[in-house]
Amino acid sequence: MSHKLVALTLSFLLVALVGCASSPNWSGLTEQQIMDWKAMGVSAEDAQAYRGAGLDAEAVQAWRDAGLPGKDDILAWRQSGWTPAAAEPWLGQNFDLDTAVAWY
Repeated sequence: MSHKLVALTLSFLLVALVGCASSPNWSGLTEQQIMDWKAMGVSAEDAQAYRGAGLDAEAVQAWRDAGLPGKDDILAWRQSGWTPAAAEPWLGQNFDLDTAVAWY
């Protein structure tokens, strides 16, 4: 084999490996679940983080409807024992998590 062919083959393999490593990880999700997350604009990485915390797309939408658009805030409020329904009045008054916890 010529050196050019070997280099070309190795370059192709490297591109293929990098492409696979950087592709979204929707593993463990049904097609419907993937469509639900994508419809909400949630990345595969964030969907997996939500799943790891026990949240599905419907639950995340409830948090968004309550006033928390971001993953980190949603997970923090949930991990502190809040539900979207309990958090919504606090969020509506622009309380952050620490203040809400101190007053609740």
